[in-house]
Amino acid sequence: VPGYPCAMVSLPDALTGAAAGRQQLPREVMEEHQRDRVIAAAIEVFAKRGYPATTVDHLVEASQTGVGSFYALFDGKEGCMLRAFDRVVSEASERISAAIPPDRPWVERVCAALRALLDFVAAEPLAARVAVVEVQTAGPRALAHYEETLERADALLREGRSLGAHGAELPR
Repeated sequence: VPGYPCAMVSLPDALTGAAAGRQQLPREVMEEHQRDRVIAAAIEVFAKRGYPATTVDHLVEASQTGVGSFYALFDGKEGCMLRAFDRVVSEASERISAAIPPDRPWVERVCAALRALLDFVAAEPLAARVAVVEVQTAGPRALAHYEETLERADALLREGRSLGAHGAELPR
């Protein structure tokens, strides 16, 4: 403006950290958000490319994150696969648990659980592929993790042995 001196005025440090009306999120919240984004992208990449053909570069590109950030969140491709597997199993388990009617006969509970599982597979085929197929190709640690998960799922099915005439004769 003519006739007025032009001087730059800086804001106090307390006012320069974040935009007006916004606070910075804690680092843990930001990391969790980034981890969620990487896992969501990883599920799709692992399902479409297959675990063996997937590289960290593929995961980084799909999640639009840096290599350093990826390794800050996961201990590598296998660690990312384990977290992706855990997420899929958790989501499927929640749906299955919600679908099982309490205090109903075993047959009804098993049918409801299987129906919920099949509904999940139909709704989330890429996630299902990661949890059923790709995890088994991700090495010994992932395979052991997969087998532990199956052991937990076996509890409901084992309960039915007592209902059949030959339940005790059936192989484990």
